[in-house]
Amino acid sequence: MITSQSRILCVDDDPELLSITSEILRREGYEVIKASTGNEGLRMAKQEHPDLILLDVNLPDINGNEVCKQIKADTTLTGTYVMLISGTETSSDRLVDGLGAGADGYIARPVPAKELLSRVQAMMRIRNAEKTLRESEQKYKDLLLNISGMVYRKRPDWSIEIISGSEELCGYSEEEFNSGRVSWIETIHPEDRDRGLGETAEMTAKRLHIEQEYRIIRKDGELRYLIDRKVSRFTEGIFAGVDGIVFDITERKRAEEEIKKLNKDLKCRILELEEARILSEAANRARGEFLANISHELITPLNSIIGFSQILLDGISGPMNEQQKDYAASILQGGNRLFKTLSEVVQYAGLESAEMELHADRLLLKDLLKSSLQAFNEKSLIQGVTLSLESGLPPETEIDADSAKLRQVMVSLLDNAIKFTPAGGFVRVAARRIQKPEARSQNEKEKVSELRTKDSELDADFIEISVTDTGIGIKTEDLPRLFRPFQQLEAPYTKRYKGTGLGLILAQKLIELHNGRIWVKSGFCKGTTVAFVIPMRQNKNSESRSQESE
Repeated sequence: MITSQSRILCVDDDPELLSITSEILRREGYEVIKASTGNEGLRMAKQEHPDLILLDVNLPDINGNEVCKQIKADTTLTGTYVMLISGTETSSDRLVDGLGAGADGYIARPVPAKELLSRVQAMMRIRNAEKTLRESEQKYKDLLLNISGMVYRKRPDWSIEIISGSEELCGYSEEEFNSGRVSWIETIHPEDRDRGLGETAEMTAKRLHIEQEYRIIRKDGELRYLIDRKVSRFTEGIFAGVDGIVFDITERKRAEEEIKKLNKDLKCRILELEEARILSEAANRARGEFLANISHELITPLNSIIGFSQILLDGISGPMNEQQKDYAASILQGGNRLFKTLSEVVQYAGLESAEMELHADRLLLKDLLKSSLQAFNEKSLIQGVTLSLESGLPPETEIDADSAKLRQVMVSLLDNAIKFTPAGGFVRVAARRIQKPEARSQNEKEKVSELRTKDSELDADFIEISVTDTGIGIKTEDLPRLFRPFQQLEAPYTKRYKGTGLGLILAQKLIELHNGRIWVKSGFCKGTTVAFVIPMRQNKNSESRSQESE
Protein backbone atom coordinates (compact mmCIF):
# COMPACT_ATOMS: atom_id res chain seq x y z
CA MET A 1 0.00 0.00 0.00
CA ILE A 2 1.18 3.53 -0.69
CA THR A 3 1.91 5.76 2.29
CA SER A 4 0.28 8.91 0.96
CA GLN A 5 -2.82 9.20 -1.22
CA SER A 6 -2.03 10.18 -4.81
CA ARG A 7 -4.73 11.32 -7.25
CA ILE A 8 -5.20 9.54 -10.58
CA LEU A 9 -7.53 10.64 -13.38
CA CYS A 10 -8.83 7.74 -15.48
CA VAL A 11 -10.21 8.74 -18.90
CA ASP A 12 -11.95 5.92 -20.85
CA ASP A 13 -15.14 5.75 -22.93
CA ASP A 14 -15.67 2.04 -22.01
CA PRO A 15 -17.67 2.10 -18.74
CA GLU A 16 -16.68 -1.45 -17.81
CA LEU A 17 -12.94 -0.92 -18.36
CA LEU A 18 -13.18 2.43 -16.55
CA SER A 19 -14.85 0.78 -13.56
CA ILE A 20 -12.35 -2.12 -13.41
CA THR A 21 -9.31 0.17 -13.65
CA SER A 22 -10.76 2.52 -11.01
CA GLU A 23 -11.44 -0.35 -8.60
CA ILE A 24 -7.88 -1.77 -8.97
CA LEU A 25 -6.38 1.64 -8.16
CA ARG A 26 -8.71 2.38 -5.24
CA ARG A 27 -7.86 -0.94 -3.59
CA GLU A 28 -4.22 0.07 -3.73
CA GLY A 29 -5.04 3.34 -1.93
CA TYR A 30 -5.16 5.82 -4.77
CA GLU A 31 -7.80 8.54 -5.08
CA VAL A 32 -9.48 8.04 -8.46
CA ILE A 33 -11.24 10.62 -10.63
CA LYS A 34 -13.16 9.41 -13.70
CA ALA A 35 -13.97 10.89 -17.10
CA SER A 36 -15.44 9.26 -20.22
CA THR A 37 -14.52 11.77 -22.98
CA GLY A 38 -11.51 13.78 -24.02
CA ASN A 39 -13.13 17.13 -23.27
CA GLU A 40 -14.32 15.93 -19.88
CA GLY A 41 -10.82 14.65 -19.18
CA LEU A 42 -9.30 18.04 -20.04
CA ARG A 43 -11.81 19.82 -17.82
CA MET A 44 -11.23 17.46 -14.89
CA ALA A 45 -7.44 17.71 -15.30
CA LYS A 46 -7.53 21.51 -15.07
CA GLN A 47 -9.97 21.39 -12.17
CA GLU A 48 -8.43 18.61 -10.05
CA HIS A 49 -4.71 18.75 -10.98
CA PRO A 50 -4.16 14.99 -10.66
CA ASP A 51 -0.73 13.44 -10.17
CA LEU A 52 -1.22 10.93 -12.99
CA ILE A 53 -3.65 10.56 -15.91
CA LEU A 54 -4.45 7.12 -17.41
CA LEU A 55 -5.68 8.26 -20.83
CA ASP A 56 -7.37 6.01 -23.43
CA VAL A 57 -6.08 6.73 -26.93
CA ASN A 58 -9.42 6.09 -28.70
CA LEU A 59 -11.99 8.54 -27.33
CA PRO A 60 -15.27 9.47 -29.02
CA ASP A 61 -14.64 13.22 -29.25
CA ILE A 62 -10.89 13.93 -29.14
CA ASN A 63 -8.04 11.56 -29.82
CA GLY A 64 -6.03 10.72 -26.67
CA ASN A 65 -2.80 11.94 -28.29
CA GLU A 66 -4.36 15.39 -28.81
CA VAL A 67 -5.62 15.45 -25.23
CA CYS A 68 -2.09 14.59 -24.08
CA LYS A 69 -0.61 17.43 -26.14
CA GLN A 70 -3.00 19.95 -24.60
CA ILE A 71 -2.27 18.76 -21.08
CA LYS A 72 1.49 18.98 -21.59
CA ALA A 73 1.15 22.45 -23.12
CA ASP A 74 -0.71 23.75 -20.07
CA THR A 75 1.86 25.23 -17.63
CA THR A 76 -0.63 24.98 -14.77
CA LEU A 77 -0.43 21.18 -15.12
CA THR A 78 3.34 20.94 -14.84
CA GLY A 79 4.12 17.87 -12.77
CA THR A 80 1.03 15.94 -13.99
CA TYR A 81 2.15 12.75 -15.71
CA VAL A 82 0.21 11.14 -18.59
CA MET A 83 0.19 7.43 -19.41
CA LEU A 84 -1.60 6.48 -22.66
CA ILE A 85 -3.49 3.20 -22.69
CA SER A 86 -4.95 1.38 -25.73
CA GLY A 87 -6.13 -2.05 -26.81
CA THR A 88 -6.08 -1.39 -30.53
CA GLU A 89 -3.36 1.22 -31.19
CA THR A 90 -0.41 -0.93 -30.09
CA SER A 91 1.97 -0.79 -33.04
CA SER A 92 5.38 0.79 -32.68
CA ASP A 93 4.26 3.70 -34.85
CA ARG A 94 1.33 4.39 -32.53
CA LEU A 95 3.66 4.14 -29.57
CA VAL A 96 6.00 6.68 -31.17
CA ASP A 97 3.06 8.99 -31.88
CA GLY A 98 1.93 8.78 -28.29
CA LEU A 99 5.35 9.46 -26.83
CA GLY A 100 5.79 12.25 -29.38
CA ALA A 101 2.59 13.83 -28.05
CA GLY A 102 4.32 14.11 -24.70
CA ALA A 103 3.10 10.93 -22.97
CA ASP A 104 5.28 9.69 -20.11
CA GLY A 105 4.32 6.04 -20.74
CA TYR A 106 2.28 3.74 -22.98
CA ILE A 107 0.34 0.63 -21.94
CA ALA A 108 -1.10 -1.94 -24.37
CA ARG A 109 -4.25 -3.85 -23.41
CA PRO A 110 -4.99 -6.33 -22.20
CA VAL A 111 -2.80 -5.73 -19.14
CA PRO A 112 -2.90 -7.78 -15.90
CA ALA A 113 -3.88 -5.92 -12.74
CA LYS A 114 -0.45 -6.49 -11.17
CA GLU A 115 1.36 -5.14 -14.22
CA LEU A 116 -0.96 -2.12 -14.30
CA LEU A 117 -0.24 -1.39 -10.65
CA SER A 118 3.50 -1.86 -11.17
CA ARG A 119 3.47 0.51 -14.14
CA VAL A 120 1.49 3.09 -12.14
CA GLN A 121 3.76 2.76 -9.09
CA ALA A 122 6.90 3.09 -11.21
CA MET A 123 5.48 6.16 -12.88
CA MET A 124 4.56 7.68 -9.49
CA ARG A 125 8.08 7.06 -8.20
CA ILE A 126 9.54 8.86 -11.20
CA ARG A 127 7.01 11.64 -10.83
CA ASN A 128 7.75 12.09 -7.09
CA ALA A 129 11.51 12.05 -7.71
CA GLU A 130 11.21 14.75 -10.34
CA LYS A 131 8.90 16.75 -8.08
CA THR A 132 11.50 16.59 -5.31
CA LEU A 133 14.16 17.68 -7.78
CA ARG A 134 12.06 20.61 -8.97
CA GLU A 135 11.38 21.68 -5.39
CA SER A 136 15.09 21.47 -4.62
CA GLU A 137 15.93 23.57 -7.65
CA GLN A 138 13.29 26.09 -6.69
CA LYS A 139 14.70 26.33 -3.15
CA TYR A 140 18.14 26.87 -4.64
CA LYS A 141 16.80 29.62 -6.91
CA ASP A 142 14.89 31.23 -4.05
CA LEU A 143 18.01 31.12 -1.90
CA LEU A 144 20.05 32.86 -4.57
CA LEU A 145 17.34 35.47 -5.08
CA ASN A 146 17.00 36.16 -1.36
CA ILE A 147 20.72 36.58 -0.66
CA SER A 148 21.52 40.28 -0.50
CA GLY A 149 24.89 39.77 -2.20
CA MET A 150 25.99 38.28 -5.47
CA VAL A 151 26.58 34.49 -5.66
CA TYR A 152 28.72 33.02 -8.41
CA ARG A 153 30.39 29.83 -9.62
CA LYS A 154 33.37 29.89 -11.96
CA ARG A 155 34.70 27.17 -14.24
CA PRO A 156 38.30 25.95 -14.15
CA ASP A 157 39.17 28.59 -16.78
CA TRP A 158 37.71 31.29 -14.46
CA SER A 159 34.76 32.01 -16.76
CA ILE A 160 31.32 32.50 -15.21
CA GLU A 161 29.21 29.34 -14.95
CA ILE A 162 26.48 30.56 -12.59
CA ILE A 163 25.87 34.07 -11.25
CA SER A 164 22.96 35.55 -9.31
CA GLY A 165 22.28 39.04 -8.00
CA SER A 166 24.78 40.76 -10.27
CA GLU A 167 22.44 43.39 -11.67
CA GLU A 168 21.61 44.86 -8.29
CA LEU A 169 25.25 44.77 -7.21
CA CYS A 170 27.09 46.05 -10.26
CA GLY A 171 24.43 46.90 -12.86
CA TYR A 172 25.33 44.10 -15.30
CA SER A 173 22.75 41.34 -15.83
CA GLU A 174 23.36 37.64 -15.33
CA GLU A 175 22.89 37.15 -19.08
CA GLU A 176 25.70 39.63 -19.84
CA PHE A 177 28.09 37.65 -17.65
CA ASN A 178 26.90 34.21 -18.80
CA SER A 179 27.21 35.16 -22.44
CA GLY A 180 30.76 36.41 -21.95
CA ARG A 181 29.96 39.96 -23.14
CA VAL A 182 31.43 41.25 -19.90
CA SER A 183 33.88 39.67 -17.44
CA TRP A 184 34.01 40.30 -13.72
CA ILE A 185 37.63 41.49 -13.82
CA GLU A 186 36.55 44.32 -16.14
CA THR A 187 34.26 45.73 -13.44
CA ILE A 188 37.08 45.97 -10.88
CA HIS A 189 38.72 49.36 -10.41
CA PRO A 190 41.99 49.48 -12.44
CA GLU A 191 44.03 50.37 -9.34
CA ASP A 192 42.76 47.25 -7.54
CA ARG A 193 43.27 44.79 -10.39
CA ASP A 194 47.04 44.74 -9.90
CA ARG A 195 46.79 43.63 -6.25
CA GLY A 196 46.28 39.98 -7.25
CA LEU A 197 42.72 38.92 -6.58
CA GLY A 198 43.35 35.34 -5.53
CA GLU A 199 42.52 33.57 -8.78
CA THR A 200 46.00 32.17 -9.10
CA ALA A 201 47.71 28.86 -9.66
CA GLU A 202 47.76 28.41 -5.88
CA MET A 203 43.97 28.09 -5.86
CA THR A 204 44.10 25.39 -8.51
CA ALA A 205 46.56 23.37 -6.42
CA LYS A 206 44.69 23.13 -3.11
CA ARG A 207 41.45 24.12 -1.46
CA LEU A 208 41.72 27.73 -0.33
CA HIS A 209 39.35 30.14 1.36
CA ILE A 210 40.12 33.72 0.34
CA GLU A 211 38.52 37.00 1.44
CA GLN A 212 39.31 40.21 -0.42
CA GLU A 213 38.13 43.80 -0.41
CA TYR A 214 38.24 45.85 -3.58
CA ARG A 215 36.38 48.50 -5.52
CA ILE A 216 34.27 48.09 -8.63
CA ILE A 217 32.90 50.56 -11.13
CA ARG A 218 29.22 49.87 -11.73
CA LYS A 219 27.68 49.96 -15.17
CA ASP A 220 26.32 53.42 -14.34
CA GLY A 221 29.84 54.62 -13.33
CA GLU A 222 29.27 54.63 -9.58
CA LEU A 223 32.18 53.48 -7.41
CA ARG A 224 31.32 50.79 -4.82
CA TYR A 225 33.33 48.86 -2.21
CA LEU A 226 32.90 45.07 -2.13
CA ILE A 227 34.06 42.13 -0.05
CA ASP A 228 34.57 38.90 -2.02
CA ARG A 229 34.65 35.55 -0.18
CA LYS A 230 35.63 32.61 -2.38
CA VAL A 231 36.71 28.99 -2.07
CA SER A 232 38.35 26.74 -4.68
CA ARG A 233 36.32 23.65 -5.66
CA PHE A 234 37.67 20.15 -6.49
CA THR A 235 36.06 17.04 -8.00
CA GLU A 236 37.90 13.76 -7.42
CA GLY A 237 41.05 15.72 -6.70
CA ILE A 238 40.86 17.79 -9.87
CA PHE A 239 40.34 21.57 -9.74
CA ALA A 240 36.75 22.25 -10.79
CA GLY A 241 36.49 26.02 -10.33
CA VAL A 242 35.64 28.55 -7.66
CA ASP A 243 32.48 29.27 -5.66
CA GLY A 244 32.03 32.69 -4.11
CA ILE A 245 29.74 35.32 -2.66
CA VAL A 246 30.19 39.09 -2.92
CA PHE A 247 28.70 41.75 -0.60
CA ASP A 248 28.48 45.49 -1.02
CA ILE A 249 30.27 47.17 1.94
CA THR A 250 30.24 50.73 0.62
CA GLU A 251 28.14 52.09 3.47
CA ARG A 252 30.33 50.34 6.02
CA LYS A 253 33.44 51.83 4.43
CA ARG A 254 31.90 55.28 4.45
CA ALA A 255 30.90 54.84 8.09
CA GLU A 256 34.45 53.76 8.97
CA GLU A 257 35.85 56.85 7.27
CA GLU A 258 33.34 59.03 9.10
CA ILE A 259 34.26 57.39 12.42
CA LYS A 260 37.95 57.98 11.73
CA LYS A 261 37.22 61.63 11.01
CA LEU A 262 35.08 61.96 14.14
CA ASN A 263 37.76 60.27 16.24
CA LYS A 264 40.35 62.66 14.89
CA ASP A 265 38.09 65.63 15.61
CA LEU A 266 37.31 64.22 19.06
CA LYS A 267 40.99 63.84 19.90
CA CYS A 268 41.58 67.42 18.86
CA ARG A 269 38.61 68.54 20.94
CA ILE A 270 39.83 66.56 23.97
CA LEU A 271 43.26 68.18 23.66
CA GLU A 272 41.60 71.59 23.42
CA LEU A 273 39.44 70.88 26.47
CA GLU A 274 42.41 69.57 28.44
CA GLU A 275 44.38 72.66 27.56
CA ALA A 276 41.42 74.81 28.54
CA ARG A 277 41.08 72.91 31.83
CA ILE A 278 44.76 73.41 32.66
CA LEU A 279 44.52 77.10 31.81
CA SER A 280 41.31 77.41 33.86
CA GLU A 281 42.89 75.73 36.87
CA ALA A 282 45.91 77.97 36.58
CA ALA A 283 43.65 81.02 36.31
CA ASN A 284 41.63 79.90 39.35
CA ARG A 285 44.80 79.40 41.37
CA ALA A 286 46.14 82.76 40.29
CA ARG A 287 42.83 84.42 41.12
CA GLY A 288 42.69 82.71 44.49
CA GLU A 289 46.24 83.72 45.33
CA PHE A 290 45.54 87.27 44.22
CA LEU A 291 42.37 87.52 46.30
CA ALA A 292 44.09 85.99 49.32
CA ASN A 293 47.06 88.39 49.07
CA ILE A 294 44.90 91.45 48.52
CA SER A 295 42.50 90.46 51.30
CA HIS A 296 45.31 89.94 53.80
CA GLU A 297 46.78 93.30 52.87
CA LEU A 298 43.38 94.92 53.55
CA ILE A 299 42.61 93.02 56.74
CA THR A 300 45.80 94.21 58.51
CA PRO A 301 44.95 97.96 58.42
CA LEU A 302 41.26 97.11 58.87
CA ASN A 303 42.01 95.53 62.25
CA SER A 304 43.49 98.86 63.33
CA ILE A 305 40.40 100.73 62.13
CA ILE A 306 38.05 98.39 64.03
CA GLY A 307 40.24 98.36 67.14
CA PHE A 308 40.64 102.15 67.39
CA SER A 309 36.93 102.68 66.66
CA GLN A 310 36.07 100.40 69.56
CA ILE A 311 38.52 102.27 71.82
CA LEU A 312 36.88 105.57 70.91
CA LEU A 313 33.39 104.19 71.64
CA ASP A 314 34.52 102.71 74.95
CA GLY A 315 35.83 106.13 76.02
CA ILE A 316 39.30 104.85 76.80
CA SER A 317 40.88 107.82 74.98
CA GLY A 318 38.54 110.34 76.60
CA PRO A 319 34.90 111.45 76.41
CA MET A 320 33.16 112.21 73.07
CA ASN A 321 30.01 114.09 72.26
CA GLU A 322 27.02 112.32 70.72
CA GLN A 323 27.89 113.26 67.15
CA GLN A 324 31.43 111.93 67.58
CA LYS A 325 30.03 108.71 69.03
CA ASP A 326 27.73 108.30 66.01
CA TYR A 327 30.70 108.79 63.69
CA ALA A 328 32.77 106.23 65.59
CA ALA A 329 29.87 103.75 65.59
CA SER A 330 29.47 104.11 61.82
CA ILE A 331 33.21 103.52 61.37
CA LEU A 332 33.04 100.42 63.57
CA GLN A 333 29.91 99.07 61.83
CA GLY A 334 31.45 99.62 58.36
CA GLY A 335 34.73 98.12 59.49
CA ASN A 336 33.05 95.00 60.86
CA ARG A 337 31.04 94.60 57.69
CA LEU A 338 34.15 95.01 55.54
CA PHE A 339 36.05 92.60 57.81
CA LYS A 340 33.33 89.97 57.34
CA THR A 341 33.37 90.47 53.58
CA LEU A 342 37.13 90.18 53.38
CA SER A 343 37.09 87.09 55.60
CA GLU A 344 34.65 85.42 53.23
CA VAL A 345 36.81 86.38 50.25
CA VAL A 346 39.93 84.99 51.95
CA GLN A 347 38.15 81.76 52.79
CA TYR A 348 36.72 81.42 49.30
CA ALA A 349 40.16 82.05 47.83
CA GLY A 350 41.55 79.32 50.06
CA LEU A 351 38.91 76.88 48.86
CA GLU A 352 39.51 77.76 45.23
CA SER A 353 43.26 77.31 45.55
CA ALA A 354 42.79 73.94 47.32
CA GLU A 355 44.47 75.17 50.50
CA MET A 356 41.52 74.54 52.83
CA GLU A 357 41.94 71.52 55.12
CA LEU A 358 39.38 69.49 57.05
CA HIS A 359 40.19 68.86 60.71
CA ALA A 360 37.48 66.46 61.83
CA ASP A 361 36.91 65.71 65.54
CA ARG A 362 34.18 63.99 67.52
CA LEU A 363 31.57 66.48 68.67
CA LEU A 364 28.07 66.50 70.14
CA LEU A 365 25.59 67.55 67.48
CA LYS A 366 23.23 69.22 69.99
CA ASP A 367 26.02 71.56 71.19
CA LEU A 368 26.72 72.68 67.64
CA LEU A 369 23.05 73.35 66.87
CA LYS A 370 22.26 75.14 70.15
CA SER A 371 25.34 77.37 70.05
CA SER A 372 24.57 78.29 66.45
CA LEU A 373 21.02 79.33 67.38
CA GLN A 374 22.13 81.22 70.49
CA ALA A 375 24.42 83.37 68.36
CA PHE A 376 21.31 84.79 66.66
CA ASN A 377 19.05 85.29 69.69
CA GLU A 378 19.62 89.05 69.79
CA LYS A 379 19.28 89.55 66.02
CA SER A 380 16.07 87.50 65.85
CA LEU A 381 14.53 89.46 68.75
CA ILE A 382 15.36 92.78 67.11
CA GLN A 383 13.86 91.61 63.79
CA GLY A 384 10.83 89.91 65.42
CA VAL A 385 11.60 86.43 64.11
CA THR A 386 11.02 83.24 66.15
CA LEU A 387 13.86 80.70 66.31
CA SER A 388 13.20 77.01 67.05
CA LEU A 389 15.03 73.68 67.04
CA GLU A 390 13.38 70.36 66.19
CA SER A 391 15.51 67.25 66.66
CA GLY A 392 14.42 63.72 67.35
CA LEU A 393 18.01 62.65 67.85
CA PRO A 394 19.31 61.38 71.21
CA PRO A 395 21.25 64.08 73.15
CA GLU A 396 24.39 61.96 73.00
CA THR A 397 24.45 61.84 69.18
CA GLU A 398 28.00 62.46 67.98
CA ILE A 399 29.41 63.15 64.52
CA ASP A 400 32.84 63.50 62.92
CA ALA A 401 33.16 67.08 61.69
CA ASP A 402 35.30 70.17 61.61
CA SER A 403 33.52 72.13 64.33
CA ALA A 404 34.59 75.59 63.15
CA LYS A 405 33.69 74.98 59.51
CA LEU A 406 30.35 73.33 60.27
CA ARG A 407 29.48 76.16 62.66
CA GLN A 408 30.31 78.62 59.88
CA VAL A 409 27.85 76.78 57.61
CA MET A 410 25.10 77.04 60.27
CA VAL A 411 25.87 80.71 60.88
CA SER A 412 25.68 81.48 57.16
CA LEU A 413 22.37 79.61 56.72
CA LEU A 414 20.79 81.15 59.84
CA ASP A 415 22.01 84.63 58.94
CA ASN A 416 20.39 84.37 55.51
CA ALA A 417 17.17 82.89 56.91
CA ILE A 418 16.71 85.64 59.50
CA LYS A 419 17.81 88.37 57.06
CA PHE A 420 15.11 87.45 54.52
CA THR A 421 12.30 86.71 57.01
CA PRO A 422 10.00 89.63 57.89
CA ALA A 423 8.79 90.36 61.43
CA GLY A 424 6.31 87.81 62.72
CA GLY A 425 7.89 84.95 60.79
CA PHE A 426 9.90 82.01 62.07
CA VAL A 427 13.11 80.14 61.36
CA ARG A 428 13.24 76.44 62.25
CA VAL A 429 16.31 74.21 62.45
CA ALA A 430 15.68 70.45 62.14
CA ALA A 431 18.01 67.48 62.35
CA ARG A 432 17.51 63.80 61.66
CA ARG A 433 19.51 60.66 61.01
CA ILE A 434 19.48 58.82 57.68
CA GLN A 435 20.25 55.18 58.30
CA LYS A 436 22.45 52.65 56.48
CA PRO A 437 21.28 51.38 53.06
CA GLU A 438 19.48 48.30 54.36
CA ALA A 439 17.31 50.42 56.67
CA ARG A 440 16.65 53.41 54.39
CA SER A 441 13.32 54.32 52.85
CA GLN A 442 13.18 54.82 49.08
CA ASN A 443 13.16 58.61 49.51
CA GLU A 444 16.26 58.47 51.73
CA LYS A 445 18.03 56.18 49.25
CA GLU A 446 17.44 58.74 46.49
CA LYS A 447 18.89 61.53 48.61
CA VAL A 448 21.95 59.60 49.69
CA SER A 449 22.56 58.36 46.13
CA GLU A 450 23.15 61.98 45.10
CA LEU A 451 25.88 62.59 47.68
CA ARG A 452 29.43 63.40 46.73
CA THR A 453 30.90 60.35 48.47
CA LYS A 454 34.29 60.09 46.82
CA ASP A 455 36.02 59.54 50.17
CA SER A 456 33.12 58.60 52.46
CA GLU A 457 31.90 55.09 53.20
CA LEU A 458 28.75 54.37 51.21
CA ASP A 459 27.31 52.19 53.97
CA ALA A 460 27.70 54.87 56.68
CA ASP A 461 24.80 56.68 58.39
CA PHE A 462 24.20 60.32 57.49
CA ILE A 463 22.95 63.38 59.36
CA GLU A 464 20.52 65.71 57.62
CA ILE A 465 20.24 69.29 58.92
CA SER A 466 17.77 71.78 57.47
CA VAL A 467 17.06 75.47 58.03
CA THR A 468 13.50 76.52 57.07
CA ASP A 469 12.18 80.07 57.07
CA THR A 470 8.94 81.86 56.19
CA GLY A 471 10.80 84.58 54.32
CA ILE A 472 10.42 86.16 50.90
CA GLY A 473 11.42 83.00 49.05
CA ILE A 474 13.19 82.64 45.73
CA LYS A 475 11.84 82.62 42.20
CA THR A 476 12.24 79.32 40.34
CA GLU A 477 14.32 80.91 37.59
CA ASP A 478 16.73 82.32 40.21
CA LEU A 479 17.47 79.01 41.95
CA PRO A 480 20.35 78.02 39.58
CA ARG A 481 22.19 81.24 40.50
CA LEU A 482 22.33 80.49 44.23
CA PHE A 483 25.60 78.57 44.26
CA ARG A 484 27.53 80.92 42.00
CA PRO A 485 30.19 83.07 43.67
CA PHE A 486 29.48 86.80 44.03
CA GLN A 487 25.92 86.28 42.71
CA GLN A 488 23.00 88.06 44.39
CA LEU A 489 19.38 87.90 43.36
CA GLU A 490 18.68 91.65 43.60
CA ALA A 491 20.17 94.43 41.51
CA PRO A 492 23.13 95.95 43.43
CA TYR A 493 21.69 99.50 43.38
CA THR A 494 18.17 98.57 44.52
CA LYS A 495 18.77 95.69 46.91
CA ARG A 496 17.55 95.91 50.48
CA TYR A 497 19.72 93.13 51.88
CA LYS A 498 23.46 93.38 52.40
CA GLY A 499 25.95 90.66 51.50
CA THR A 500 28.67 89.53 49.12
CA GLY A 501 26.88 86.59 47.60
CA LEU A 502 29.55 84.22 48.95
CA GLY A 503 27.62 82.79 51.89
CA LEU A 504 25.92 79.87 50.12
CA ILE A 505 28.87 79.04 47.88
CA LEU A 506 31.14 78.89 50.95
CA ALA A 507 28.59 76.71 52.73
CA GLN A 508 28.48 74.41 49.72
CA LYS A 509 32.27 74.14 49.57
CA LEU A 510 32.51 73.41 53.30
CA ILE A 511 29.79 70.75 53.12
CA GLU A 512 31.51 69.12 50.16
CA LEU A 513 34.73 69.21 52.20
CA HIS A 514 32.81 66.97 54.64
CA ASN A 515 31.83 64.65 51.75
CA GLY A 516 28.26 65.92 51.85
CA ARG A 517 25.69 67.64 49.69
CA ILE A 518 23.58 70.78 50.08
CA TRP A 519 20.39 71.81 48.26
CA VAL A 520 17.66 74.48 48.33
CA LYS A 521 13.88 74.26 48.04
CA SER A 522 11.94 77.49 47.73
CA GLY A 523 9.02 79.28 46.18
CA PHE A 524 8.51 82.99 45.70
CA CYS A 525 6.75 84.42 48.80
CA LYS A 526 6.56 80.87 50.21
CA GLY A 527 9.72 80.67 52.29
CA THR A 528 12.91 78.69 51.80
CA THR A 529 14.48 75.47 53.08
CA VAL A 530 18.22 74.93 52.86
CA ALA A 531 19.25 71.40 53.80
CA PHE A 532 22.49 69.44 53.79
CA VAL A 533 23.62 65.94 54.64
CA ILE A 534 27.05 64.76 55.78
CA PRO A 535 28.33 61.34 56.87
CA MET A 536 28.28 60.76 60.62
CA ARG A 537 31.75 59.23 60.29
CA GLN A 538 34.55 60.66 58.17
CA ASN A 539 37.18 58.33 56.73
CA LYS A 540 40.53 58.59 58.41
CA ASN A 541 42.24 59.49 55.17
CA SER A 542 39.88 62.44 54.71
CA GLU A 543 40.90 64.11 58.01
CA SER A 544 43.38 66.94 57.75
CA ARG A 545 43.43 66.67 53.96
CA SER A 546 43.43 69.36 51.31
CA GLN A 547 40.27 69.68 49.31
CA GLU A 548 40.68 68.44 45.74
CA SER A 549 40.17 71.14 43.19
CA GLU A 550 37.11 70.81 41.05
